[in-house]
Amino acid sequence: MPVPCTATPADVATNHVKELAMQRRQRAAGTLADIFEMSALPADTVGKLTSALQAHGRVAIHFHPDRLVKGGETVAGSLLATGCIQSQFESQISNGRVDSAPGGKRDQWEDRLFGGAYEQAAPSLRPKYGALFLLGQSDGPAPRFGSCYFLLSPDATKRATFCYGDSHLDPPARGTYEVWEDILSELFQESFTRDGALGIGLRPPALASRILDVLHSPLSDKWSFPAARNLDHYIEAQVHGQVDLGPDVDALVADPSFKGTSVGAQLHSIASRYGMLLHWHAGSQLSVDEVPNDFRGPRMPEIARIVAPKGMLTPALIGAAARQAAEEKATQADLGPSEKAMQELKLLWHVLLRYGSPQAPWE
Repeated sequence: MPVPCTATPADVATNHVKELAMQRRQRAAGTLADIFEMSALPADTVGKLTSALQAHGRVAIHFHPDRLVKGGETVAGSLLATGCIQSQFESQISNGRVDSAPGGKRDQWEDRLFGGAYEQAAPSLRPKYGALFLLGQSDGPAPRFGSCYFLLSPDATKRATFCYGDSHLDPPARGTYEVWEDILSELFQESFTRDGALGIGLRPPALASRILDVLHSPLSDKWSFPAARNLDHYIEAQVHGQVDLGPDVDALVADPSFKGTSVGAQLHSIASRYGMLLHWHAGSQLSVDEVPNDFRGPRMPEIARIVAPKGMLTPALIGAAARQAAEEKATQADLGPSEKAMQELKLLWHVLLRYGSPQAPWE
């Protein structure tokens, strides 16, 4: 597909992904037709889903608001000051793996993913990573990457590309705002063969109904379903170009453990300054006595007791320990070397997310 010589890196990237999705479109449409026939779904369901996605589809970008960016400010403080969401090439932090060096693994897989679009691009032009918000779970579609999330506007979705699963695994199924069949095919195949998709037990008829309900629901009802506590199953979204909090974000969905804290005040200020809805979801808490030793390693119970000496683990307590580890940049008596501590605290968040329960009403 020819690209104008004046095209931006974002244009090159989205055109590259669109071309890949178009190559798989016909086969994907055939798979969807077969699944919908066997599931007793009307033939026009694909059209309804794609139309709803084009009109109402939203991307969620997860983040931990209390982690420290380059320069020592919190993520929430940086967002408040700059008014934009940064890629890890700018912030030098990640809730997955930090790898922003030229020629590094992230650089290499972005090169493959987007056809070399960002080879010479400035860090601020790099895509911002999120997940497609389809099923309305209150903790968001990819809470592994943060206890809070921004819900972007449908207009921002027009600048996004998608893959079914995490892009570092180079999954074949791709999509754009204009071409959804390949993504939908993977989604409904999973639902049909495994009796669920995206970490939630929904057969195709229930899955299609829930997607349409969530997409058509008003903004204030978008997160009306319970937390799914989903670590590994999501449709990754890559939002190309600058993501500005004012025009591009409609809602901030935050964890209640930050209420009454300085970070919570920053979250309130972000919502007020940039004109977005602020919603507190149900949160996560976990007794340190219930932290397993066979999910993210045998040190997790020990780390949990250090982080939560009063016995109840929350995202805010994990964040406080992570800030301490990042600030000291040295061996700590309890948590160990800074780099190791940061990794173990990330794993402890996985434990809390997977095994936690809704936080008690905040007092």
